[in-house]
Amino acid sequence: MNEVPISSGLFVLGQMMLVTINGKESDILPDSTIQDLIRAKKLPENIVIVDLNGSIINPENWSNTYLRPD
Repeated sequence: MNEVPISSGLFVLGQMMLVTINGKESDILPDSTIQDLIRAKKLPENIVIVDLNGSIINPENWSNTYLRPD
Protein backbone atom coordinates (compact mmCIF):
# COMPACT_ATOMS: atom_id res chain seq x y z
CA MET A 1 0.00 0.00 0.00
CA ASN A 2 1.39 3.43 -0.89
CA GLU A 3 1.47 6.15 1.75
CA VAL A 4 1.31 9.76 0.63
CA PRO A 5 2.77 12.21 3.16
CA ILE A 6 0.35 15.07 3.84
CA SER A 7 1.72 16.79 6.96
CA SER A 8 3.77 15.90 10.00
CA GLY A 9 2.10 12.86 11.50
CA LEU A 10 -0.77 12.58 8.98
CA PHE A 11 -0.86 10.29 5.94
CA VAL A 12 -3.72 9.24 3.68
CA LEU A 13 -3.85 5.46 3.39
CA GLY A 14 -6.70 4.27 1.16
CA GLN A 15 -9.88 5.46 2.84
CA MET A 16 -8.21 5.78 6.24
CA MET A 17 -5.76 8.34 7.59
CA LEU A 18 -2.61 7.31 9.38
CA VAL A 19 -1.75 9.39 12.45
CA THR A 20 1.11 9.19 14.91
CA ILE A 21 0.16 8.89 18.57
CA ASN A 22 3.04 8.83 21.05
CA GLY A 23 5.35 7.64 18.29
CA LYS A 24 3.03 4.81 17.14
CA GLU A 25 1.08 4.87 13.90
CA SER A 26 -2.68 4.36 14.00
CA ASP A 27 -5.48 4.39 11.40
CA ILE A 28 -8.46 6.72 11.76
CA LEU A 29 -11.40 7.62 9.57
CA PRO A 30 -11.02 10.82 7.53
CA ASP A 31 -12.63 13.89 9.10
CA SER A 32 -12.46 12.42 12.61
CA THR A 33 -12.30 14.93 15.42
CA ILE A 34 -9.76 14.81 18.19
CA GLN A 35 -12.61 13.74 20.48
CA ASP A 36 -13.45 10.85 18.11
CA LEU A 37 -9.84 9.68 18.19
CA ILE A 38 -9.54 9.89 21.97
CA ARG A 39 -12.74 7.91 22.46
CA ALA A 40 -11.85 5.33 19.79
CA LYS A 41 -8.49 4.72 21.46
CA LYS A 42 -10.13 4.66 24.93
CA LEU A 43 -7.67 7.24 26.24
CA PRO A 44 -8.30 8.79 29.68
CA GLU A 45 -9.57 12.25 28.73
CA ASN A 46 -8.65 13.79 32.08
CA ILE A 47 -4.90 13.23 31.54
CA VAL A 48 -4.53 13.56 27.74
CA ILE A 49 -2.65 16.49 26.21
CA VAL A 50 -3.14 16.93 22.47
CA ASP A 51 -0.35 18.40 20.36
CA LEU A 52 -1.57 18.85 16.79
CA ASN A 53 1.31 19.81 14.49
CA GLY A 54 3.04 21.77 17.26
CA SER A 55 -0.05 23.40 18.80
CA ILE A 56 -1.61 22.32 22.10
CA ILE A 57 -5.37 21.90 21.61
CA ASN A 58 -7.61 22.84 24.54
CA PRO A 59 -10.00 20.01 25.54
CA GLU A 60 -12.92 22.39 24.99
CA ASN A 61 -12.01 22.35 21.28
CA TRP A 62 -11.52 18.60 20.81
CA SER A 63 -15.05 18.00 19.50
CA ASN A 64 -14.76 20.67 16.81
CA THR A 65 -11.11 20.16 15.79
CA TYR A 66 -10.97 17.86 12.78
CA LEU A 67 -7.96 15.75 11.85
CA ARG A 68 -7.46 16.43 8.16
CA PRO A 69 -4.50 16.31 5.85
CA ASP A 70 -3.07 19.74 5.05
